[in-house]
This record gives sequence, structure tokens and C-alpha cells, in this order.
Amino acid sequence: MKRFILSIFVLGIAVSSLATAYQGDVIYIDGERWTLMGQPVERDSALFHHLLDVLPKERRISSGNWHGYTGYWSIRDGQLYLDSIRVGFDFDKSVMATTIFPANNKDGKEIPPFLPADDMIKVFHDYYVDGEIVASWITGKVRVARGHAVKYVHQGYMRSLEYEQYYTVDQGRVTDSVSYHNRIVVNGFSIEEFKSKYRMNDSESGEKIRQLIPIPVENYPDLAGVKGFVCNVSDIQVDSLGNLLACSVKIDFKGGNDEVKSRLSQDAKTALMNIRPWKVLFIDNEFVPETNSFSFRYGLEE
Repeated sequence: MKRFILSIFVLGIAVSSLATAYQGDVIYIDGERWTLMGQPVERDSALFHHLLDVLPKERRISSGNWHGYTGYWSIRDGQLYLDSIRVGFDFDKSVMATTIFPANNKDGKEIPPFLPADDMIKVFHDYYVDGEIVASWITGKVRVARGHAVKYVHQGYMRSLEYEQYYTVDQGRVTDSVSYHNRIVVNGFSIEEFKSKYRMNDSESGEKIRQLIPIPVENYPDLAGVKGFVCNVSDIQVDSLGNLLACSVKIDFKGGNDEVKSRLSQDAKTALMNIRPWKVLFIDNEFVPETNSFSFRYGLEE
């Protein structure tokens, strides 16, 4: 039984770690600092494990940087380079990156802020050209971003920043690039604000939800004795003016037949379609909602 509980506990940690925003590396392009949405050293598993072997065991890690290092890259003359590796992590020049934490450093020895040159040569010796590390092990897309978060998703690198570029890389050589300017185009009904504001299951929140989304529940005698139902909204589509173009709605509550739930779902969809405007984002040259799905409890008056 203890082994079973421990397994569930470890699984819970693993699953929760997937729902964490990752820090990413740092890249300099034309003298400007960008966030590299990823850690490209890890694209070569052997190279990555060689790097882990030389990183100090006392380094600080976090849920946003599980391996405790930050790579510093640059694009120069159409070539991708790895310039250095910081031991720990870097949040916009945060001093936290070089701070020694006694709990993780019982021997009291100082951790160098950057991986020493000898260790860099030891790990990346196959990629040294004229004293620089040419990232020729990398082929594929490299995404970089900077500016404020236009769309924040607390998972991996799924957030969208104001300015983003996608580079096509072939053995370290940049062959193409596409730029995007992401922004909020309509600051209307916010799904994220709605979920945050009406999270509590209380009568005041219930009343406000009913006012915002007026579903004609009085037409459903089958709901007598039902305290509320869950409204699951998915496949949300919006236009550039903040109109809700389409969505799928599914009602869930104990009891009641499928026909009642189907009619109720359609009425809920109509109420949602009547909300104007919705918050609209322009991400990667497309008009999108904050999220394409959300759920909420629709409480019924006593």
C-alpha cells in the first residue's frame, strides 16, 4: 500500500510539472536580447547528458528550469552559436542566478555563475570552429520572443509574447525567418478574468453569472430540485470585431435526459453568442480568443 501511495505521489509531481511555464534560454539577435523558447542543447540527447555530467550538483533548479542551467545563444551572419551556459537560471538579469543557497550547497563551495571554458570545450568539442561553438547539431524551427505576454499559458513554452520570430535552421545555419507582432485587438469579455472572478461557489457569484449569461432556465421544469449544472464550452472561434462566431456547449448535471441537456446546451450557446464583444488576440497573424475552451458552474436560484 505504501508503495502504491508513493507511486501516485510521484505521478502527481510529474503531471503537475507538465503544467508549468518554462523559462527558456537567452538569445541575442542584432544586439537585442530575446527569450529562446526552448533549450536547444537538449535536441541532441548525448550532448545534453554530457552537459549534465559537468554541471555542479549544487546548482539551483526550479519548476520552470528543471535542469538548472540557462544557455546563451546568438545569431550572427546567418549562423546560430552557443556562446555560454549559466549555472542556474536567468530571469532578465536577476541576481538570483548567481546566489548561493545554503540548503543546496552544504559544502559551502562557490558555484561559478557560468560554466568554465574547459567544461564547455569538454562537452562541445565536436562543434568548436575558430574558438566558437557552432550549433550545427540543430536542424528545425527555433522560436524566439520578447516583450509583454499577450497570451499567458502556464504550461511549457505555450505563452505568446508581443514580438516573436520563427527561424528555420539547417545544421546551425539560418535559412529562413518569419516575424509576428502579437497583440490584443479587442479588450472585451475576458475568459481568464471570468474564471478568476467567479471561482467561488457563492450566491453573489451565481447571481452575476446568471446576469451575464441569461439562460432561460424557467423553461425547464425538469430542473426542479437541481441546484446547478456545469457548462463546458469548447471550440471557441471569434472574429476581429469581438463577435463569437462559433462554439460547442455541453451541459452536465445529475439526472435529466439527453434531450433536456441538448436543449439547455443550445440556450446556453445562444446566451454566450449574445455577449459582445469578446476579448480577441492577434497571435501569429490569426484572430483568436484567450483560450478555446473553459468551464463554469451555473448555479440556480433557490
